[in-house]
Amino acid sequence: MGYQVYILYSAQIDKYYVGHTSHSLPDRLRRHLSNHKGFTAMAKDWVICYSEVFESKSTAYRRER
Repeated sequence: MGYQVYILYSAQIDKYYVGHTSHSLPDRLRRHLSNHKGFTAMAKDWVICYSEVFESKSTAYRRER
């Protein structure tokens, strides 16, 4: 599967969040929606609006930036 860069959107706060992961996107989204600290803790309506797959972590990280 490789590494994925993804963009989440929250209509509640009208903000986007860009991240990268080597895990499945549904699992990563569940973690964002669970009780945790950080930027995505501000809302509970995040949806995946974009994703892109990369072979290496370094390439995914560069794309995320």
